[in-house]
Amino acid sequence: MDTRATVELGVLGALRARATGVEVDIGPPQRRTVLAVLICGASQVIPTGRLLDCIWDDTASPSAIGSLHTHVSRLRKELGPDVIVRHPYGYALQLRPDQLDADVFSSWVRRGRSSVAKGQLHGALSLLCHHRVMTTAVRTRSSALVERASGWVIGGARILAGLLWLANLHWKIPPTFGEDSGGGLYKYSESVTRNSTWAPFTWVTEELILPNFRFFGWVTLVVEILLALLLLVGYRTRIVALVGAAWSVPILLSVIYFDGADEWSWSYLMMIGLHLLLFATDAGRHLGLDGVLGRGGVAAQRALTIVGSVAIGVGVLGLFVARSVSFVGSEAALLGSDAGFADPDGGITRRWELKFVFFNPLWALLTILFGVLFVIGSRGARMARLALAGGAGFGVIAVVVFITQSFDYLRDDGGVQVVSTASNAALWGAFALAGVLLARRSSAVAVPASDG
Repeated sequence: MDTRATVELGVLGALRARATGVEVDIGPPQRRTVLAVLICGASQVIPTGRLLDCIWDDTASPSAIGSLHTHVSRLRKELGPDVIVRHPYGYALQLRPDQLDADVFSSWVRRGRSSVAKGQLHGALSLLCHHRVMTTAVRTRSSALVERASGWVIGGARILAGLLWLANLHWKIPPTFGEDSGGGLYKYSESVTRNSTWAPFTWVTEELILPNFRFFGWVTLVVEILLALLLLVGYRTRIVALVGAAWSVPILLSVIYFDGADEWSWSYLMMIGLHLLLFATDAGRHLGLDGVLGRGGVAAQRALTIVGSVAIGVGVLGLFVARSVSFVGSEAALLGSDAGFADPDGGITRRWELKFVFFNPLWALLTILFGVLFVIGSRGARMARLALAGGAGFGVIAVVVFITQSFDYLRDDGGVQVVSTASNAALWGAFALAGVLLARRSSAVAVPASDG
């Protein structure tokens, strides 16, 4: 049976396929690239080596040929063996002119021009209006733009969630986490024993959390560092999103039962919902490592350039805010916001508190340096070792500040606040993870193209 009669392909806008009137899921980016190259070949045999070059751009690993055959096999299964024909040294796409929307469009344009040349304007307009070719092309192109914009929104929401966790690390200060002063993380946990009306939560707090509070504090700090780190770079996002949603539940309960809280408890319900949406949309595939690592070495190199540029930008901003801070030491300046307004007692009520990361000039310069190594290391497989060195550098300073535990944050009003180093550890850890994974992916061993 000739399966070509039931297949339609579209390239005007997003690449799409229909078989027997049903939309076909073409699959991941590499498989879509295979189909696109075959379509561009216009029924000619495309050598296997050329397909490898188009997908991996001279950075294919030794296993790439097997991956290519797998992608073609899946396409043949979805579209039919009569549509994608195997040849001794490659593959060819066999379609009739009415099965590709670009060919249909060209056909009706030619007929319309012929009608115009003969003075049959009404006939030309009837052709275009009857088949709505132009309308279809515009709609499909618009659909592709909407799809891309949706990806940016989803990826941006994931990064926002990571920044929310990052901004809430500065006040979780080890090793006591407020147990000695009655503040910090401890005050929220202790308040549960006095105000909670839910017996299971009260029991867990009294019998497990408070007797082992410092251990609980360290677990909280590490979990929230990992949430911030992994959401920022979009790695293993679906699992991380579920953990984030679950972790937000006890935070919600603690805020509800804290007698001195002035926070809007509904915001934590929104946090739970946000993480569930990140899970449902697999948000790491958009502007994240989960998507980039599956696209090949060239995509990894481009992403490495972007990550390096972001690191350089953060370092430059850090150098600016730390211009009045000692070059080395425990003093640090804030890259973020600590704004507020004066209250009647002469104090400051801080309402726009987004304390992301803290810098002295040394930390800022190291951030710039390692970011530069990322950018240079993205220039080719042979330069990837520089990017690996940058990732290792970020990893080292992340561990160093985590061990340091606290900074002396110098406020603009001259005051000093002790803050946790965890937010810096999370950000530099994110750069380290992204740099190492992208450098390894971009340094894949190239295999020579083959026409056999």
